[in-house]
Amino acid sequence: MAALAARTVALLRLGRFGEVLQIVRTGQEMAEKNGSNPWLLNFREAWLRTLALDFEGVLRLCEFIMRPGAEYPTSQPKAIASVAAGYAELDRGRFDEALEYFRQVRDPQRTPKFFLHWFWRMTAQLGLSNVWLESGNIANARLEADAFLQSALSTADPQVQALAWEMNARVAMAEENWKSAEEGVHNGLAIVERFEVPVAAWRVHATAWDFYRHAKDESAAESNRSCAEAAILAIANSFLSHDPLRRSFLSALPVRRVLDKAPTPALAHGRV
Repeated sequence: MAALAARTVALLRLGRFGEVLQIVRTGQEMAEKNGSNPWLLNFREAWLRTLALDFEGVLRLCEFIMRPGAEYPTSQPKAIASVAAGYAELDRGRFDEALEYFRQVRDPQRTPKFFLHWFWRMTAQLGLSNVWLESGNIANARLEADAFLQSALSTADPQVQALAWEMNARVAMAEENWKSAEEGVHNGLAIVERFEVPVAAWRVHATAWDFYRHAKDESAAESNRSCAEAAILAIANSFLSHDPLRRSFLSALPVRRVLDKAPTPALAHGRV
């Protein structure tokens, strides 16, 4: 189980969500036959659903994992559930509630350390940046985005770094600081062109699409929108065609914006 769980981390980074789901399902079936608890694979499914933007599915799964009498530590699923709840509240426009959920993950008194704790703390920091930006508090969005970028650059994780530059570009566009926005776009694109990180790539290209449309460079804009669409479809097509999670991912608002070529504001599509 530990080996399978480690493999799923790599596959999540590569955007091969369907393969992760197959591993999780097979492992869960084997565990049920053996009378054991596939807790580690359940954690991975919660992570997968977060990246697939199925926040309600995350909350249902984590509620099951953290049921009374749970055999294994619940700090990780609690943090994942808080991140999902934060984004679910953000989608509803309930900014105060979203802020509280993300702050829970970053508060060491309420969320003790666990394996990969640093990653979920940074994910929550990105969530805070998104809440401040979408609520119109650009000053706080800038503070959080700068802090997230500093944290991201202290790691060797290209996905996190690409998302940090993308977040900074969106904040800069909201500030109408086009030079800084261009820097964020260029740095984000440089990372996703060098590394295979489709989960970050479609967001970076979507923000580049917005930037180049503002710059009236329609060729560059459409090229980046097409790249975002390709990354999205590569992720979606890793699922079986009839899988509900595939449909859920493709119907998520930030994904539909790219596929439908909807010219909505850049700040509306930033996610984990």
